[in-house]
Amino acid sequence: SFLTDDPPLDQVVSRTTEAGIRGVMKSLDGKQRFTYGVNYFRTTTEDDLFFVSATQAGRGFFFNAGDTKREGVEAKLTYQNNYLSMYAAYSFVSATFEDTIEFQSPANPLQGACVEPGAPADDVCITATPGDRLPNTPEHRFKAGFEYLVTPKWMVGADLVANTDQVFLGDEANL
Repeated sequence: SFLTDDPPLDQVVSRTTEAGIRGVMKSLDGKQRFTYGVNYFRTTTEDDLFFVSATQAGRGFFFNAGDTKREGVEAKLTYQNNYLSMYAAYSFVSATFEDTIEFQSPANPLQGACVEPGAPADDVCITATPGDRLPNTPEHRFKAGFEYLVTPKWMVGADLVANTDQVFLGDEANL
């Protein structure tokens, strides 16, 4: 598997707006610390880049796939003392296509003939429309974990990551 030559690519331009609040609270003796944060973000991207599979097996390339938007909220809490550290975090991300885009998709079982002018007659495609979710980006994600210092040289801990479903790479049309 290897990459082939990319078609001529336009410059990708992203614009981000972000606002939030964060803080720290400490115990009077300084041995305990609690931090928190909540953040809103919105990023719009013009001429975003995406990877697609070529019609030849094992080959692929990047191309400009129009405008995309990622918007959401993140929240995080942490607690820490001399022996214990814990955290919990949640994020909601709405990541969508903002344009109608045709993707070559020879491996997608629900593909059809490409309609883009100049496409070879044997190419097969899927079409993402405005509002379709971007691949590999779950809408909801929750993380939690802890670390406990059993001795000065031995620590135990665990992390949990849970997220909702996500669209697979190669199924940009959310089929």
